[in-house]
Amino acid sequence: MKKKTVYLLEAILVLALLLGYTIFVVIPDYKKTQGSSDSFIQSSSYQNMIEVRINSLTDFAFVLNSKGDVYHLFFFDNTSTFLYNENIENHTIQDSLAKAVPILIENNLLRSGDEIELIRDKDDYYQEFIKTWNELLLKYSIETNTLEKVQSLRDKSESLGIDETSTSSILLNMDFYSKEFIKDAKNQSYESLTEETSRKFSNTIYMKLEDLVRSRGVTSLEDGDSLIEISLIPAESTHHYYPTHNSWFRVEEGKVFAFIEFEENGSNYSYCYRGSIDLREKGACSS
Repeated sequence: MKKKTVYLLEAILVLALLLGYTIFVVIPDYKKTQGSSDSFIQSSSYQNMIEVRINSLTDFAFVLNSKGDVYHLFFFDNTSTFLYNENIENHTIQDSLAKAVPILIENNLLRSGDEIELIRDKDDYYQEFIKTWNELLLKYSIETNTLEKVQSLRDKSESLGIDETSTSSILLNMDFYSKEFIKDAKNQSYESLTEETSRKFSNTIYMKLEDLVRSRGVTSLEDGDSLIEISLIPAESTHHYYPTHNSWFRVEEGKVFAFIEFEENGSNYSYCYRGSIDLREKGACSS
């Protein structure tokens, strides 16, 4: 009888250790491999959804919890996946929009003259959202025609071909729908970082800066002044490579001067531009 008790206690101890290992080691390690947009939606946290549709071409939604934080994103088309795994989720409305809007601008998905539809399920935290949205458009000198709408979660799901009635089922199926676009984005292959590709990526960043400066009519801008954070500009279509935070740019007499750096797996490539894409030097900008 005593032996059975000992065996039982040993079995319970082993199970407890396995459970503890799973909770404190396996699950945290797994989460580290997941990007900010890879998790499945927690329907119990749902409070509201605010959809953003730009020119009927780019369509995505911010999903809010009871605290008013953006805890999930839905992608309703391929172009919206530019926001995929950009650490937009699990932040306040202000912080999430502050990350999302520059990415949209840099990828030419949000420009002056665009037709914008802001579509909310409910009124919860919507005023905070629209206030922040308008402040960011003003900050980046984006003038749009904005139409505000109300559409229930169920009506939105029906427009996507989802035939469910409960909120939890709608959200889960909407997430499956969204992740089909994520899967397409993840399946894109990207080039490895070499001297040749880094030079090409650097030129891409520089030309995007020139286009941005030209479109805004900027003739003078000191390093560090707010126009766009250079480290948020993707260097290629898969959004795998971005300039490091050491990178910078300024504008003098309408010309862009920039230091653009890339790093990966211990490899570092950097270039200095002195007012033209043709005036490029490898390495840091000397005085």
